[in-house]
Amino acid sequence: ITVRKCVASNPNTPEALLTLLSGDKQRHVRRGVASNKNTPEALLRLLSEDEDSYVRSGVAGNQNTPEALLTLLSGDNNKLVRNDAVKNLDASKDTFEISSTNKYACLQSLSLSEYKEHIRIALSPKITLPTDITTLDIRRGIESLGMLREEISRKELTQMRISKDRLQRVAVCFHHKVTENLLAILSEDKDLAVAEIAKEMLATFDVNATYAL
Repeated sequence: ITVRKCVASNPNTPEALLTLLSGDKQRHVRRGVASNKNTPEALLRLLSEDEDSYVRSGVAGNQNTPEALLTLLSGDNNKLVRNDAVKNLDASKDTFEISSTNKYACLQSLSLSEYKEHIRIALSPKITLPTDITTLDIRRGIESLGMLREEISRKELTQMRISKDRLQRVAVCFHHKVTENLLAILSEDKDLAVAEIAKEMLATFDVNATYAL
């Protein structure tokens, strides 16, 4: 196991071998792959769903884990995984430069109009949004952060719905797999900004529709 663990964590290990080791029965080996800086994104996504929180925390602490995946892990049911993901998000230099323990924490106290303005300014390096930002513009912003990926399941959306991270709850509202029931629940969210967006999406909800940019 020691040899396999060393190979799994070695940044020079070929991708094909990392793929093989990602399915190892020993969690320490899988953890090695999860924390390897050269592990491809597809494997990181796979390991982020590992049943062992020790393995998931390896993905959460990996500096090369995509922000969207870190955001999902910040809502993990294991405290250590959540903490590692949040710390990694805080340390990364990305679109949102917010100095707080949780990079999205300060958004919780903003009104809907203030929140829209924050999104517009924060996303300006990536996409151009109008001064008078709309709900659709917020959806575009959420999309640019990779939070509306096709592979996100309805089970994951249900978990995101109870996340402390406002952006995750907003992302649920916009995802094309969202159910009418989830929107109804979010329309009563204690965060007024989330509730307003959920109500707007609920009012135009079409079970056969796929929201497009």
